Amino acid sequence: MGNSNGKILIVDDALFNIRIVTNILEHAGYEIHSVNSGIRAIIELRNNKYDLILLDVVMPEMDGYKVNKVLKQNKNTKDIPIIFLTARGDSNSVVKALDDGAVDFITKPFNEKELLSRIRVQLELQHTRKKLEETNATKDKFFSIIGHDLKNPIGAIRGLAEELVQNIDQFDIDEVNDFSIRILKNSEKVCQLLEDILQWSRLQGNKIEYKPSALNLAEVIDTSVTLLSLNAKKKNINIKMLIKEEIKVFADYNMLNTVIRNLISNAIKFTYDNGEIIVSAYNDGDLILISVEDNGVGMQQENIEKLFNIGSNFSTKGTQKEEGTGLGLILCKEFVERNGGSIFVESEYGKGSCFSFTVPQYMVNQDE
Repeated sequence: MGNSNGKILIVDDALFNIRIVTNILEHAGYEIHSVNSGIRAIIELRNNKYDLILLDVVMPEMDGYKVNKVLKQNKNTKDIPIIFLTARGDSNSVVKALDDGAVDFITKPFNEKELLSRIRVQLELQHTRKKLEETNATKDKFFSIIGHDLKNPIGAIRGLAEELVQNIDQFDIDEVNDFSIRILKNSEKVCQLLEDILQWSRLQGNKIEYKPSALNLAEVIDTSVTLLSLNAKKKNINIKMLIKEEIKVFADYNMLNTVIRNLISNAIKFTYDNGEIIVSAYNDGDLILISVEDNGVGMQQENIEKLFNIGSNFSTKGTQKEEGTGLGLILCKEFVERNGGSIFVESEYGKGSCFSFTVPQYMVNQDE
Protein backbone atom coordinates (compact mmCIF):
# COMPACT_ATOMS: atom_id res chain seq x y z
CA MET A 1 0.00 0.00 0.00
CA GLY A 2 3.02 2.30 -0.24
CA ASN A 3 3.58 4.94 2.43
CA SER A 4 -0.16 5.33 3.19
CA ASN A 5 -2.62 3.03 4.91
CA GLY A 6 -4.28 2.45 1.54
CA LYS A 7 -5.29 4.18 -1.67
CA ILE A 8 -9.04 4.94 -1.78
CA LEU A 9 -11.23 6.33 -4.56
CA ILE A 10 -14.36 8.28 -3.53
CA VAL A 11 -17.13 8.40 -6.15
CA ASP A 12 -19.86 10.93 -5.28
CA ASP A 13 -21.60 13.70 -7.23
CA ALA A 14 -21.91 15.86 -4.08
CA LEU A 15 -18.76 17.90 -3.48
CA PHE A 16 -19.77 18.46 0.16
CA ASN A 17 -19.80 14.70 0.82
CA ILE A 18 -16.42 14.26 -0.87
CA ARG A 19 -14.89 16.95 1.32
CA ILE A 20 -16.21 15.40 4.54
CA VAL A 21 -15.06 11.88 3.72
CA THR A 22 -11.71 13.07 2.36
CA ASN A 23 -10.99 15.03 5.52
CA ILE A 24 -11.75 12.03 7.74
CA LEU A 25 -9.74 9.53 5.71
CA GLU A 26 -6.72 11.71 5.02
CA HIS A 27 -6.49 12.42 8.74
CA ALA A 28 -6.43 8.63 9.26
CA GLY A 29 -3.48 8.27 6.88
CA TYR A 30 -5.19 7.14 3.67
CA GLU A 31 -4.31 8.37 0.19
CA ILE A 32 -7.55 9.80 -1.20
CA HIS A 33 -8.64 10.51 -4.77
CA SER A 34 -12.14 11.48 -5.87
CA VAL A 35 -14.37 11.81 -8.94
CA ASN A 36 -17.89 13.23 -9.20
CA SER A 37 -19.54 10.73 -11.56
CA GLY A 38 -19.74 7.04 -12.34
CA ILE A 39 -18.35 7.49 -15.84
CA ARG A 40 -15.33 9.38 -14.49
CA ALA A 41 -14.80 6.59 -11.96
CA ILE A 42 -14.62 3.95 -14.69
CA ILE A 43 -12.14 6.05 -16.68
CA GLU A 44 -10.04 6.72 -13.58
CA LEU A 45 -9.87 3.01 -12.75
CA ARG A 46 -8.62 2.16 -16.23
CA ASN A 47 -5.45 4.10 -15.56
CA ASN A 48 -4.89 3.84 -11.80
CA LYS A 49 -4.99 1.14 -9.14
CA TYR A 50 -6.90 1.48 -5.88
CA ASP A 51 -7.20 -0.60 -2.73
CA LEU A 52 -10.84 0.30 -2.05
CA ILE A 53 -13.73 2.28 -3.57
CA LEU A 54 -16.36 4.32 -1.69
CA LEU A 55 -19.26 4.51 -4.12
CA ASP A 56 -22.38 6.67 -3.88
CA VAL A 57 -25.59 5.05 -5.14
CA VAL A 58 -27.68 7.99 -6.38
CA MET A 59 -25.82 9.81 -9.15
CA PRO A 60 -26.97 11.28 -12.48
CA GLU A 61 -26.29 9.51 -15.79
CA MET A 62 -24.94 6.35 -14.15
CA ASP A 63 -25.86 5.27 -10.63
CA GLY A 64 -23.67 3.32 -8.24
CA TYR A 65 -25.26 -0.04 -9.06
CA LYS A 66 -24.41 0.30 -12.76
CA VAL A 67 -20.86 1.42 -11.96
CA ASN A 68 -20.45 -1.55 -9.65
CA LYS A 69 -21.60 -3.99 -12.37
CA VAL A 70 -19.16 -2.55 -14.90
CA LEU A 71 -16.26 -2.80 -12.45
CA LYS A 72 -17.12 -6.36 -11.43
CA GLN A 73 -17.10 -7.44 -15.08
CA ASN A 74 -13.58 -6.11 -15.64
CA LYS A 75 -10.74 -8.46 -14.66
CA ASN A 76 -8.58 -5.51 -13.58
CA THR A 77 -11.15 -4.05 -11.18
CA LYS A 78 -13.38 -6.96 -10.15
CA ASP A 79 -11.45 -7.69 -6.96
CA ILE A 80 -11.35 -4.12 -5.62
CA PRO A 81 -13.62 -3.99 -2.54
CA ILE A 82 -16.53 -1.55 -2.95
CA ILE A 83 -18.38 0.04 -0.04
CA PHE A 84 -21.60 1.82 -0.98
CA LEU A 85 -22.34 5.21 0.61
CA THR A 86 -25.98 6.20 0.35
CA ALA A 87 -28.80 7.92 2.14
CA ARG A 88 -31.01 4.91 1.48
CA GLY A 89 -31.39 2.74 4.53
CA ASP A 90 -33.98 0.26 3.31
CA SER A 91 -33.15 -3.44 3.25
CA ASN A 92 -33.73 -3.79 -0.49
CA SER A 93 -30.91 -1.37 -1.24
CA VAL A 94 -28.59 -3.27 1.09
CA VAL A 95 -29.43 -6.63 -0.49
CA LYS A 96 -29.10 -5.30 -4.04
CA ALA A 97 -25.69 -3.80 -3.32
CA LEU A 98 -24.36 -6.99 -1.70
CA ASP A 99 -25.83 -9.23 -4.40
CA ASP A 100 -24.03 -7.18 -7.04
CA GLY A 101 -20.67 -7.77 -5.37
CA ALA A 102 -20.28 -4.90 -2.91
CA VAL A 103 -18.55 -5.82 0.35
CA ASP A 104 -20.35 -3.38 2.64
CA PHE A 105 -23.01 -0.66 2.79
CA ILE A 106 -22.98 2.50 4.93
CA THR A 107 -25.90 4.90 5.17
CA LYS A 108 -25.49 8.68 5.28
CA PRO A 109 -25.12 10.54 7.51
CA PHE A 110 -22.56 8.07 8.83
CA ASN A 111 -20.58 7.76 12.03
CA GLU A 112 -16.89 8.63 11.59
CA LYS A 113 -15.63 5.75 13.75
CA GLU A 114 -17.92 3.30 11.97
CA LEU A 115 -16.66 4.45 8.56
CA LEU A 116 -13.01 4.08 9.57
CA SER A 117 -13.64 0.71 11.19
CA ARG A 118 -15.39 -0.76 8.15
CA ILE A 119 -12.74 0.54 5.77
CA ARG A 120 -9.98 -0.88 7.94
CA VAL A 121 -11.69 -4.28 8.10
CA GLN A 122 -12.14 -4.45 4.32
CA LEU A 123 -8.55 -3.45 3.61
CA GLU A 124 -7.30 -6.06 6.07
CA LEU A 125 -9.49 -8.69 4.41
CA GLN A 126 -8.19 -7.61 1.00
CA HIS A 127 -4.60 -7.88 2.23
CA THR A 128 -5.28 -11.36 3.65
CA ARG A 129 -6.87 -12.46 0.37
CA LYS A 130 -3.83 -11.31 -1.59
CA LYS A 131 -1.50 -13.15 0.78
CA LEU A 132 -3.55 -16.32 0.31
CA GLU A 133 -3.37 -15.90 -3.46
CA GLU A 134 0.41 -15.52 -3.22
CA THR A 135 0.60 -18.65 -1.06
CA ASN A 136 -1.44 -20.61 -3.58
CA ALA A 137 0.71 -19.26 -6.41
CA THR A 138 3.82 -20.39 -4.52
CA LYS A 139 2.33 -23.84 -4.05
CA ASP A 140 1.42 -24.05 -7.74
CA LYS A 141 4.93 -22.94 -8.69
CA PHE A 142 6.49 -25.70 -6.61
CA PHE A 143 4.16 -28.30 -8.13
CA SER A 144 5.15 -27.01 -11.58
CA ILE A 145 8.84 -27.26 -10.74
CA ILE A 146 8.52 -30.76 -9.31
CA GLY A 147 6.19 -31.96 -12.06
CA HIS A 148 8.13 -30.56 -15.01
CA ASP A 149 11.38 -28.74 -14.41
CA LEU A 150 12.75 -31.29 -11.96
CA LYS A 151 11.28 -34.38 -13.62
CA ASN A 152 12.73 -33.66 -17.06
CA PRO A 153 16.46 -33.53 -16.19
CA ILE A 154 16.14 -36.43 -13.74
CA GLY A 155 14.39 -38.46 -16.43
CA ALA A 156 17.16 -37.57 -18.89
CA ILE A 157 19.86 -38.65 -16.42
CA ARG A 158 18.12 -41.95 -15.83
CA GLY A 159 17.63 -42.62 -19.54
CA LEU A 160 21.24 -41.81 -20.41
CA ALA A 161 22.57 -43.89 -17.51
CA GLU A 162 20.41 -46.88 -18.51
CA GLU A 163 21.64 -46.62 -22.08
CA LEU A 164 25.25 -46.63 -20.91
CA VAL A 165 24.77 -49.58 -18.55
CA GLN A 166 22.95 -51.72 -21.13
CA ASN A 167 25.05 -50.93 -24.20
CA ILE A 168 28.43 -49.68 -22.98
CA ASP A 169 30.30 -52.45 -24.83
CA GLN A 170 28.92 -51.14 -28.11
CA PHE A 171 30.07 -47.51 -27.59
CA ASP A 172 33.47 -46.07 -28.44
CA ILE A 173 35.22 -43.60 -26.14
CA ASP A 174 33.78 -40.53 -27.91
CA GLU A 175 30.24 -41.81 -27.47
CA VAL A 176 30.84 -42.60 -23.79
CA ASN A 177 32.26 -39.11 -23.37
CA ASP A 178 29.17 -37.58 -25.03
CA PHE A 179 26.85 -39.50 -22.71
CA SER A 180 28.92 -38.42 -19.68
CA ILE A 181 28.76 -34.75 -20.66
CA ARG A 182 24.98 -34.91 -21.14
CA ILE A 183 24.56 -36.61 -17.75
CA LEU A 184 26.75 -33.94 -16.12
CA LYS A 185 24.78 -31.07 -17.68
CA ASN A 186 21.46 -32.49 -16.50
CA SER A 187 22.92 -33.11 -13.04
CA GLU A 188 23.99 -29.47 -12.87
CA LYS A 189 20.44 -28.40 -13.76
CA VAL A 190 19.03 -30.50 -10.92
CA CYS A 191 21.57 -29.18 -8.41
CA GLN A 192 20.92 -25.54 -9.33
CA LEU A 193 17.19 -26.08 -9.23
CA LEU A 194 17.33 -27.75 -5.82
CA GLU A 195 19.52 -24.91 -4.53
CA ASP A 196 16.97 -22.32 -5.73
CA ILE A 197 14.09 -24.28 -4.18
CA LEU A 198 15.89 -24.61 -0.84
CA GLN A 199 16.76 -20.91 -0.78
CA TRP A 200 13.21 -19.91 -1.68
CA SER A 201 11.74 -22.24 0.94
CA ARG A 202 14.07 -20.93 3.65
CA LEU A 203 13.31 -17.36 2.65
CA GLN A 204 9.55 -17.89 2.88
CA GLY A 205 9.99 -19.41 6.33
CA ASN A 206 12.19 -16.48 7.45
CA LYS A 207 15.02 -18.94 8.04
CA ILE A 208 17.61 -16.95 6.09
CA GLU A 209 19.23 -14.51 8.50
CA TYR A 210 19.96 -11.04 7.18
CA LYS A 211 23.60 -10.17 8.06
CA PRO A 212 24.64 -6.91 6.37
CA SER A 213 28.25 -5.75 6.36
CA ALA A 214 30.54 -3.41 4.45
CA LEU A 215 31.40 -5.05 1.12
CA ASN A 216 33.74 -4.05 -1.67
CA LEU A 217 31.37 -4.25 -4.63
CA ALA A 218 34.05 -4.85 -7.29
CA GLU A 219 35.33 -7.87 -5.37
CA VAL A 220 31.85 -9.37 -4.95
CA ILE A 221 31.06 -8.96 -8.65
CA ASP A 222 34.47 -10.23 -9.74
CA THR A 223 33.81 -13.45 -7.79
CA SER A 224 30.62 -14.10 -9.79
CA VAL A 225 32.24 -13.14 -13.11
CA THR A 226 35.12 -15.56 -12.44
CA LEU A 227 32.69 -18.33 -11.46
CA LEU A 228 30.69 -17.85 -14.68
CA SER A 229 33.62 -17.16 -17.01
CA LEU A 230 33.60 -20.69 -18.42
CA ASN A 231 29.90 -20.36 -19.40
CA ALA A 232 30.67 -17.05 -21.10
CA LYS A 233 33.75 -18.48 -22.85
CA LYS A 234 31.69 -21.29 -24.40
CA LYS A 235 29.65 -18.63 -26.25
CA ASN A 236 32.63 -16.28 -26.74
CA ILE A 237 30.83 -13.59 -24.71
CA ASN A 238 32.88 -10.69 -23.38
CA ILE A 239 31.97 -9.56 -19.84
CA LYS A 240 33.06 -5.98 -19.18
CA MET A 241 33.13 -4.58 -15.62
CA LEU A 242 32.69 -0.81 -15.15
CA ILE A 243 32.98 -0.51 -11.38
CA LYS A 244 35.18 1.78 -9.33
CA GLU A 245 37.34 -0.08 -6.84
CA GLU A 246 36.38 2.23 -3.97
CA ILE A 247 32.62 1.56 -4.12
CA LYS A 248 31.38 -0.10 -0.96
CA VAL A 249 27.88 -1.29 -0.19
CA PHE A 250 26.14 -2.28 3.03
CA ALA A 251 24.45 -5.59 2.29
CA ASP A 252 24.24 -9.27 3.13
CA TYR A 253 27.08 -10.97 1.22
CA ASN A 254 25.28 -14.22 0.40
CA MET A 255 22.14 -12.45 -0.79
CA LEU A 256 24.05 -9.90 -2.88
CA ASN A 257 26.22 -12.63 -4.38
CA THR A 258 23.13 -14.68 -5.30
CA VAL A 259 21.52 -11.69 -7.05
CA ILE A 260 24.62 -10.80 -9.05
CA ARG A 261 25.30 -14.43 -10.00
CA ASN A 262 21.72 -14.94 -11.19
CA LEU A 263 21.65 -11.74 -13.26
CA ILE A 264 24.98 -12.41 -14.96
CA SER A 265 24.07 -16.06 -15.54
CA ASN A 266 20.79 -14.98 -17.17
CA ALA A 267 22.60 -12.43 -19.32
CA ILE A 268 24.94 -15.15 -20.60
CA LYS A 269 21.98 -17.43 -21.22
CA PHE A 270 20.12 -14.89 -23.38
CA THR A 271 23.10 -13.41 -25.22
CA TYR A 272 24.14 -14.75 -28.61
CA ASP A 273 27.63 -16.03 -29.39
CA ASN A 274 30.23 -13.23 -29.63
CA GLY A 275 27.97 -10.89 -27.63
CA GLU A 276 28.84 -8.55 -24.78
CA ILE A 277 27.67 -8.09 -21.20
CA ILE A 278 28.40 -4.90 -19.24
CA VAL A 279 28.26 -4.93 -15.45
CA SER A 280 28.30 -1.40 -14.02
CA ALA A 281 27.72 0.43 -10.76
CA TYR A 282 27.07 4.10 -9.99
CA ASN A 283 26.26 6.26 -7.00
CA ASP A 284 22.59 7.17 -6.69
CA GLY A 285 22.35 9.27 -3.53
CA ASP A 286 22.49 6.94 -0.53
CA LEU A 287 22.18 3.95 -2.84
CA ILE A 288 24.39 2.19 -5.35
CA LEU A 289 22.77 1.34 -8.67
CA ILE A 290 24.09 -1.93 -10.13
CA SER A 291 23.25 -2.88 -13.72
CA VAL A 292 23.80 -5.99 -15.84
CA GLU A 293 23.24 -5.13 -19.50
CA ASP A 294 23.40 -7.45 -22.49
CA ASN A 295 22.89 -7.16 -26.25
CA GLY A 296 20.97 -10.42 -26.48
CA VAL A 297 17.45 -11.47 -27.41
CA GLY A 298 15.53 -8.96 -25.27
CA MET A 299 11.89 -9.36 -24.22
CA GLN A 300 8.39 -8.28 -25.15
CA GLN A 301 6.80 -5.82 -22.69
CA GLU A 302 4.10 -8.29 -21.62
CA ASN A 303 6.77 -10.80 -20.58
CA ILE A 304 8.73 -8.25 -18.54
CA GLU A 305 5.70 -7.85 -16.29
CA LYS A 306 5.70 -11.61 -15.57
CA LEU A 307 9.35 -11.94 -14.53
CA PHE A 308 9.00 -11.37 -10.79
CA ASN A 309 5.51 -12.83 -10.40
CA ILE A 310 5.65 -16.35 -8.98
CA GLY A 311 2.12 -17.01 -10.18
CA SER A 312 2.94 -16.38 -13.84
CA ASN A 313 4.87 -19.63 -14.43
CA PHE A 314 6.91 -17.70 -16.99
CA SER A 315 10.23 -19.07 -18.21
CA THR A 316 11.92 -19.23 -21.58
CA LYS A 317 14.93 -20.88 -23.19
CA GLY A 318 18.25 -19.22 -23.88
CA THR A 319 20.01 -18.77 -27.22
CA GLN A 320 21.39 -22.31 -27.00
CA LYS A 321 18.17 -23.78 -25.60
CA GLU A 322 19.34 -23.33 -22.00
CA GLU A 323 16.42 -23.99 -19.66
CA GLY A 324 15.34 -22.30 -16.45
CA THR A 325 12.41 -22.12 -14.07
CA GLY A 326 12.12 -18.37 -13.47
CA LEU A 327 12.61 -18.97 -9.75
CA GLY A 328 16.04 -17.33 -9.82
CA LEU A 329 14.69 -13.87 -10.63
CA ILE A 330 11.99 -14.19 -7.98
CA LEU A 331 14.75 -14.95 -5.46
CA CYS A 332 16.65 -11.90 -6.73
CA LYS A 333 13.67 -9.64 -6.05
CA GLU A 334 13.23 -11.05 -2.53
CA PHE A 335 16.93 -10.65 -1.70
CA VAL A 336 17.18 -7.12 -3.14
CA GLU A 337 14.14 -5.96 -1.17
CA ARG A 338 15.43 -7.67 1.99
CA ASN A 339 18.53 -5.47 1.62
CA GLY A 340 16.45 -2.30 1.28
CA GLY A 341 16.69 -1.94 -2.49
CA SER A 342 14.56 -2.24 -5.61
CA ILE A 343 14.97 -4.19 -8.84
CA PHE A 344 13.73 -3.22 -12.30
CA VAL A 345 14.15 -4.15 -15.96
CA GLU A 346 14.50 -2.35 -19.27
CA SER A 347 14.36 -4.46 -22.39
CA GLU A 348 13.74 -4.22 -26.11
CA TYR A 349 12.94 -7.32 -28.09
CA GLY A 350 15.81 -8.23 -30.39
CA LYS A 351 18.21 -5.69 -28.87
CA GLY A 352 18.91 -6.83 -25.32
CA SER A 353 18.01 -6.30 -21.68
CA CYS A 354 19.27 -4.35 -18.71
CA PHE A 355 18.53 -5.62 -15.20
CA SER A 356 19.26 -3.02 -12.51
CA PHE A 357 18.92 -3.02 -8.75
CA THR A 358 19.87 -0.82 -5.83
CA VAL A 359 21.58 -1.54 -2.52
CA PRO A 360 22.49 0.85 0.29
CA GLN A 361 25.84 2.55 -0.01
CA TYR A 362 28.17 1.93 2.92
CA MET A 363 28.66 5.02 5.04
CA VAL A 364 31.85 5.33 7.06
CA ASN A 365 30.00 5.76 10.36
CA GLN A 366 27.39 3.13 9.60
CA ASP A 367 26.90 0.53 12.32
CA GLU A 368 27.27 -3.04 11.24
